Amino acid sequence: MPINERGEFVRERSVGRTDDNTASPPRRSPPPERSGGGRIILVLLVLGMAGYFIWHTLANAPSSTSATAHTPEPLASHPPFASAPATSPSVQPQEERPTGVISAVGATVKGVQFFESGLGQVPKQSREYNRRFASRGTRYINWELDLVSPTHSSNMSMVIETVWHNPAGGVYARQSTPGDIHADWSDYWFTSGWGDANGTSFAPGTYRLDFFVNGGLIAREGVEVYDGDAPPAMYIQAIDAKIAHPLRFFASEGEVPAKDRRSYYGQFSRSRIWYINWELNLLFPAKGSRLNFTIHEVWTKPDGSVDHEADFAAYVDGGWVNSYHNNGWGRTGGGGWPGLGTYRVDLFVENRKIVSGTFEVVE
Repeated sequence: MPINERGEFVRERSVGRTDDNTASPPRRSPPPERSGGGRIILVLLVLGMAGYFIWHTLANAPSSTSATAHTPEPLASHPPFASAPATSPSVQPQEERPTGVISAVGATVKGVQFFESGLGQVPKQSREYNRRFASRGTRYINWELDLVSPTHSSNMSMVIETVWHNPAGGVYARQSTPGDIHADWSDYWFTSGWGDANGTSFAPGTYRLDFFVNGGLIAREGVEVYDGDAPPAMYIQAIDAKIAHPLRFFASEGEVPAKDRRSYYGQFSRSRIWYINWELNLLFPAKGSRLNFTIHEVWTKPDGSVDHEADFAAYVDGGWVNSYHNNGWGRTGGGGWPGLGTYRVDLFVENRKIVSGTFEVVE
């Protein structure tokens, strides 16, 4: 068994159904030696040519800047479309009013919505729309551009150019997102996003987004990033699962009781408890095959310091529509909880807090 920092034996179990490079000027062979005035002329010619090449090299050297662009995979319209690398739009943002229409495809902008995600797709029915996001824990802020138009005689395509402005008004990011419109579509959407997988990309403040098609400003919207931690998502994107309810806690000793024999409490006696276990219950659409994912658990003491962290390997199997997952912490024989007070357990998947729960240890 592993031993924690207090020298206690601990046990962690997975149970239940968890189931700049510029080219140098070309070298030239020196001409044959000449005498007298011819040599002077030759020297002057050589110096003149050398000066020209030095000037030419400096004038054409590319400037180098350090920049990192993060673009998630496309998050789907009807059906998913391939994302393009971030590029500069054909025009710079202008202080003008958005038209709200895309004349090239006869579409009207119905609205712009925003949601948070990790890399990959989030089904439309699972998106949680918001206009405020936390500075810590927000990975990608995604926009969803909703459009309506008459049906068309054939399929059409367009490119949506998006300019993000930071709180100071400067350009924060640029994107170019291609989209295909099927002939029979009349109500549809396109999405893309910006950020990083670690949830550290956005400083607090208000960000403005300008949307262009063929150089015309079609929409302008803003989102606010506040200084703080993201609340629990109550959703796991990796398996498209919703948290059925907050974390529940139960005690165990030598063996973890079966789910139907567990008693759930929010308070435990220090003198009587061996292990305290959390239980996570999930609901999701049926899966065609097994999906693996990792739960990162953080246990926090009553004084706010971290007691311990661990990774827990979990899965949902093909055909399942719900699952439960649990893990525990404590010491065989009891007495593994020296501090009295309220402990907190936070669970994370792909750098996003999915759920939190608390329990109290008393005498």
